Order: sequence, then structure tokens, then C-alpha cells
Amino acid sequence: MKSPMRHVVRGALTALALGMLALPAVAQTSYVMTCRSGGDMSAVAGQRVSNPHVFVEITFQPGTAGAGVQAPDPGQCTWIDRGFRPGEPNKMIYDDHAVAWTQTVCRAGGCGVNTPSSGARQLIGWVRNGQPFQVHVYNNNSGHMVVTKIGP
Repeated sequence: MKSPMRHVVRGALTALALGMLALPAVAQTSYVMTCRSGGDMSAVAGQRVSNPHVFVEITFQPGTAGAGVQAPDPGQCTWIDRGFRPGEPNKMIYDDHAVAWTQTVCRAGGCGVNTPSSGARQLIGWVRNGQPFQVHVYNNNSGHMVVTKIGP
């Protein structure tokens, strides 16, 4: 004969396991990164085929001093309070999952991006025009700083 306590314990463990499966994902903490376009900074915009959405990948030089101490040089990004540490990625990725298309338009004067993604247009514009900018990012530990917010 099985004890009633065994059923209570088994039911509690099952409820606990199911409850753990239903927990929301923990959001990554983002930090402000200050950048100054120019130099060797480059931006690539495109769209995914397997999961259609617009992305922008920006490659930059890691700054050695915090932006609160010294403004980044052209082509650099840095943290407000410190420079980049060895191993921190020098690429950021912005994904706009709400937009599924982008076009590259080239004319004699150069190329541009045509997309309804305002975030992608803003990032590309900053890189093309040599403007300073800020983004909120976190390190995905797979080679990119993931952009969670554009602007201060």
C-alpha cells in the first residue's frame, strides 16, 4: 500500500517542475556604449533568409579609455566608465524582428539602405555621416554586443 504522503510529495515535485518551465526568461542587463563613427568603422545591413528580419552589424575599434574621461576617437566605441577589456567583442548587432525586408540602393555617389526599419536607418546614417552616437548593449558571449536600445 502506497502512503498518501508519497502522492503529496510527487504532486508537489510535479507542480514545482511545471512551474519552473513556465518561468519567464531573464532579461539581459544592457549598458551604454558611446561610439564615434569614422575611421575604420563599418556597417553592414541585410535581412535573414531563414528568419526574415532586418539586421545591422557594425564593426568598430575598441576604445581604451572610458567616454567619461576621453571621447572616443573616430571609429571607436567605449563604455562610459572604462575602456574595453581584452576579449570583449568589437562588433555590435541590431536586429529588427518587426521588419522583414531591406534593399541596398547604389548610385554613382555611393550606396544607401532602403528599409522601413527606423533603427537600421538611424544606425547606418550615423556611421555614414561620421556622427557620435550611443547604444545600449549586452555581450552575447558569441562575438557580438547586442543592441537593445538606440540612443541615450
